[in-house]
Amino acid sequence: MWRLEGVDILNPNHFARKGSSGGGITIFSVGMLSNSDFSSGAFPADYGNALSGVFDMKFRVGNKQKREYTLRAGMIGLDFATEGPIVKGRSSYLVNYRYSTLGILDAMDIRLVSERESNRFQDLSFKLHFNSEDYKHAFSLWGIGGMSDEFNEAVEGAENWKSYSDYLTRDFDTDMGAVGANYTYLVNDHSFLSVNMALTGQHILFRNDTLSPSLSPTVVNDEDYRQGQFTVHTLYSLKLSNQATLRSGVIGTRLGYDLFRKYLLEGAYKTFLDEEGNSWQGQAYSTLRWKPAPRWNINLGLHGLYFALNETSSIEPRLGVRYQASATSHLSLAYGLHSKVLPLGNYFTRVEQNGAIQYPNRQLGLLKSHHFVFAVEQILSKLYRLRVEAYLQALEDVPVSTNANSTYSMINLVDGFAYRPLESSGTGRNIGIDLILEKVFSNGTFFLSSLSLLKSTYVPLNGKRYPTNFDTGLSFNFLGGKEWDLGQGKTLQTGLRILYNQGQRLTPLATPAGPDPYDPETPRVNESLAFQDRVPAYFRPDLRIAYRRDKPNTAWMLALDIQNAIARKNIDGLTRDFDPDLGKWIYREQSSLVPVLSYQIDF
Repeated sequence: MWRLEGVDILNPNHFARKGSSGGGITIFSVGMLSNSDFSSGAFPADYGNALSGVFDMKFRVGNKQKREYTLRAGMIGLDFATEGPIVKGRSSYLVNYRYSTLGILDAMDIRLVSERESNRFQDLSFKLHFNSEDYKHAFSLWGIGGMSDEFNEAVEGAENWKSYSDYLTRDFDTDMGAVGANYTYLVNDHSFLSVNMALTGQHILFRNDTLSPSLSPTVVNDEDYRQGQFTVHTLYSLKLSNQATLRSGVIGTRLGYDLFRKYLLEGAYKTFLDEEGNSWQGQAYSTLRWKPAPRWNINLGLHGLYFALNETSSIEPRLGVRYQASATSHLSLAYGLHSKVLPLGNYFTRVEQNGAIQYPNRQLGLLKSHHFVFAVEQILSKLYRLRVEAYLQALEDVPVSTNANSTYSMINLVDGFAYRPLESSGTGRNIGIDLILEKVFSNGTFFLSSLSLLKSTYVPLNGKRYPTNFDTGLSFNFLGGKEWDLGQGKTLQTGLRILYNQGQRLTPLATPAGPDPYDPETPRVNESLAFQDRVPAYFRPDLRIAYRRDKPNTAWMLALDIQNAIARKNIDGLTRDFDPDLGKWIYREQSSLVPVLSYQIDF
């Protein structure tokens, strides 16, 4: 779930995945953010309609005293930001604009996605902030907007076509925007009222064409998804005593949608999804933050969710306990029941039976998950900190195929929607442990390293347990840097990032290969061997070197970021395509070595 300035919003990413919350690049620059909270499990009752993670983002307030500007130009585009006072000391503005065609990299024959794909995007973000003279009233107006498009071209020259993917083209366009307003009133020294609202819209277009030898296009897959929502979030916070604070809120969301997909099948178009309408959902929550003793902190909460489309609801208890075992260590334990409305397209799957159109998934329930998290944090010294976190996520009411011989479960979807009859009787389980070692910035150095071990499984209608699509097993991440002070405002910076995981799981193809009866764009798979195969392990080291010069009124920096410094061609298991001419998967190789040169000036 993405929450921005107190309001839940639609997917704020360029190249957004259909029916998902992910994408290639966040629409707003990291320079817009102030302190923001990320939670990956057992999050407090303030958050709902989310299963696995919450990113609660806040835009920072612009400089109220003087105007400042930042200009960054590089091989992937232009980034410009400005901020300053509207009324000095009381109000400010903050604006950021980015434009990228990736054209310079394309000219160097470096493609970030694949050798036949070109990408471009642009976005605008802003925040206006106002305080009253007595600072009891605060008002903000904010917005984000972004456009992105990606085009996959055919192999040049019909004589060079050897497979289906050689003469297939793809248009992938995404547009997203949100505008919102926040009002906060300090009622007294012990309480405040906050009212937040936002209007959000999103459009995703995904179209595949095949070319004839004369280069005439024929649409084989046409997907057009439009969503909008208007959300109001009202929060009241009351400090009951020095040991207890009560936070209660109500969230109402009006949902609008226009969802369409058709596919060319045996010379005729078949419509999988064609629905336009609106609905609404409501949430209410209350959280008590209580400190019964100096070493104890307790968060006790309750969250409620109601979805009007099929009149489903959930009441969810939440509990978090933190104990300060010593001056250098603490223990924490958390539990929460969490539920989520399915991506809307899943409720409108069209199935034709005896000439009549039916909607078998309209009454699917909320997807639910029990979260259990236990963590130990140890301060090893003034500079080093270790955190060990063990977790269990037990999912229930997971939509699975109504066919007992099928191992299909929505838990394995990366994006898109389900086009087969489903029932909410599946389960899933994620169990793992994370180890995080951190060195805070000192003497010019810092690092953050994490090791994760995960076992992810699911159970479809047949009652057997299988690994999920996301059962990668082991992941490792490292991020570190070193600065050298050269004197007279001159600084040399270096950085290293390492990413590793064991590889995405997949299900082997059925024999003989052929299209899936519920979605001809994907092949039939051997469901008895669900997710028994893997793509090769993913490994990528990135390097950075930068030179910065600080002066009294300006600062500039010249930087070179080298992504995938060893030029390893990792396989992207999430975006593989089935080639019906060859009868096999075609895996996309992610970009090789990518040098990104940039220049930034602040004034």
